[in-house]
Formats: sequence, structure tokens, C-alpha cells
Amino acid sequence: MPKIAEIDDTPNPNAVKFTLHEPLTWGISHSYENAEQARDDALAAALFAIPHVSNVFYVDRRLTVTQDGDADWPALVRLIAVPHVVGLAGNYLSIHYQGACGSCPSSISGTLSAIENLVRTIEPDLAVVAV
Repeated sequence: MPKIAEIDDTPNPNAVKFTLHEPLTWGISHSYENAEQARDDALAAALFAIPHVSNVFYVDRRLTVTQDGDADWPALVRLIAVPHVVGLAGNYLSIHYQGACGSCPSSISGTLSAIENLVRTIEPDLAVVAV
């Protein structure tokens, strides 16, 4: 899965928009209504392998996933937005800072809080711990 920068609701209660850190395409949109249509697209095929995913659309840095209405969004988002972190144990998500963030004195109050807020949009009960 690509790295996700933001997760937003859409006017459609069965769809969620993911804004990505890196573009997937440059102006070319991809839209799939089922796994058969997506069989030659690795990203879309992986998303359709997740139960209840019924539509995948992406262009540039935007990815929209639609579900069939039978799934709980927090649980489904957790399957789609798999964290790229050190580990998950119970309700504690351990992350490793890289680059300047790890040594910056304001990282605990700024960056860590921002990461924790983003993680809590996926799973409200998780606590983020820097390791």
C-alpha cells in the first residue's frame, strides 16, 4: 500500500478518500468496479482482496475506496491503511522517527501529536509511542 498522508470522509457514506504522500499517477485516473476489472492492477487487486471493498478509484495523490455498506469503516480503514511502523501490540503503536524528526526537541509535542491524531482517525483507541 502507498503511504497515506490524510484520510477523509466523502459525501458518500460508503466511500473514504485517502490522500497519499506520493502520486500514484500523473493525471491518469484508474477506476474499478470489481476484482475482475482490477486483476492487472496490483494496488486495486490488493484492495479488492479486502472484504467489502466494492470500488477503487485513484488519480495523482488521491485514492477513493468504496465499500458495499456492510463493513464498519474504522475496521475497514485499518485494513486499508496499514501502518508502516515498528510494531503494534494491543493498543500501543510503536513508531520509529527517521531523519530530522527523531532528534528535534519539538518532535514529541508536534510531530508525535500529529501522527497520533492521524492514527486515531483509523483506530481511536490506539496510543502512539516513539521508540
